Amino acid sequence: MAIDPKTLENNLELTEREVKIVMIKYIIHGNSPFSEAPLETRMKMLMVAAKQYGIKYDDAEFQEIGRACLQVQQNIITNAAEFLNKDKDLYKAGTDGIKKGGDSLITVYDTVLDKALKKMGLK
Repeated sequence: MAIDPKTLENNLELTEREVKIVMIKYIIHGNSPFSEAPLETRMKMLMVAAKQYGIKYDDAEFQEIGRACLQVQQNIITNAAEFLNKDKDLYKAGTDGIKKGGDSLITVYDTVLDKALKKMGLK
């Protein structure tokens, strides 16, 4: 079942499952204003958000989606690490940036990402 697009910014249409993923990532896992709240409080917020969207809150389903989101996140981290480990130039640039720290870290990672995108044929 698709959520009424009038309730979504810019009239985007998301499936109910996609909305659940956004809710979980924002309220439970995300870097939201609620990230420091106890898990029990964030769970209540998730239940309220689901109700406001007309979504039936099923704890088992939300738990399953949450675990799947965390698995995708772990896969992203693992794949990125493997990609960097295979390319010694990118790996060295990344580790040099970590050693420098501060603002240079962002600059170094931006450079590393540009090189990675070129090697992947995306830039």
